[in-house]
Amino acid sequence: MSATIRQVADDALAFAGSLTGAGSQHYTDDRMIGNVTRAFNLLFKKYYWHPYREWFQVTLDGVTGTITTDVFGSILDFEDVISVHIDGYQNPLPILPFSKNPFALGASTGVPRYYTALQATNPNYEEKKLLFYPLTATGLVNVHARIHPRPDGAWEEEDEMFLDKDMLMYGAAYMEFIADDSNPAAATTCQNLMEMKFKDIMNSFASQPIPIEGDASIPDRWIEGR
Repeated sequence: MSATIRQVADDALAFAGSLTGAGSQHYTDDRMIGNVTRAFNLLFKKYYWHPYREWFQVTLDGVTGTITTDVFGSILDFEDVISVHIDGYQNPLPILPFSKNPFALGASTGVPRYYTALQATNPNYEEKKLLFYPLTATGLVNVHARIHPRPDGAWEEEDEMFLDKDMLMYGAAYMEFIADDSNPAAATTCQNLMEMKFKDIMNSFASQPIPIEGDASIPDRWIEGR
């Protein structure tokens, strides 16, 4: 169930106050608001959450190995890229191995064969993120990535977070107790509750049906032999 930052902070304040021990009553409302956003950022990186995924269709510039449009600003980091595909192809492109010399690929092919991170020192990194080899590859590519709702970190109290409310609440309380290390037992309790909630959500995903995809050589039905 989603909730606003304000709602999560109020629940976290009440929950932290219900715990006993040093530091359980010494927190501020403003700090708890910050704890909610920190908890979100922590949990955001733990899974490719469905509400925070997006598919992009972008064009390679055919010269520098980058894309022609600035559309990846909501992708925080290279590790948030889930997969990259030549347009319309099911199988993803591989990431360029460290041992691979990209300049040994030549420039004869018109399609990309590998991708990697654009250099962080490149002025276009924030909005383009990816570098394709050969650099002269052309055409469209499809990029599946985890996107952050507030890449600039400018959250407002009434912004809604589309993650489990209780998981966020336990995470915010955990952030509170580890801030000053005054109550390690309470911090451990909050961390365990957050992790238990996360595991419950992962188990619910694991129980969903798995589609069988492929060509005609892969059977999708079985008949008892006679």
